Amino acid sequence: MAPEVLLDLEKCSAKKYEMDYFGQPEYSISSDIKFKKEEFDVSPSKWTIPDLLGFMGKQCPALADQLRPVVKNGAGIEIPGVAIMYGADLTLKHPMAKKAKGAGISVWFFPPTNKALVELSFGGYVRDRGELDQAYAEIGKFLKDAGMLKAEQVSKTEQYFNAYFNR
Repeated sequence: MAPEVLLDLEKCSAKKYEMDYFGQPEYSISSDIKFKKEEFDVSPSKWTIPDLLGFMGKQCPALADQLRPVVKNGAGIEIPGVAIMYGADLTLKHPMAKKAKGAGISVWFFPPTNKALVELSFGGYVRDRGELDQAYAEIGKFLKDAGMLKAEQVSKTEQYFNAYFNR
């Protein structure tokens, strides 16, 4: 998504703007809806797209109002699987890390496939972007030189579809 088309999502429990780097920066926005297991069963075949949209609307009406014109009743939306993510906060020991406002590592699983991905992330302020970009480049080089990066870097969304549609 291009930065000029970003819009503010209603904050449900958390809102974040992200810039994913895969050769060129790509922007995305997300809004998290926290819920307990008993509030919505994410098991395969336990829900439909209208069920999901209804749950989201109940938990965050303003978000549902923003999504409704785009997704309507969910016709044409396909969710082939539910990804499971485990995450942990971490401390970067890079010289530029003092400009980072939090860092983390996430592992995403795509059951029942045998596919997974590991994501290293850190945040910061736009005013510190030069230093954060430098830290990103140096950390990326270190990971690449250590053989810890997949040769082809693609977004989580693309990896999700690759896992479930065998692309």
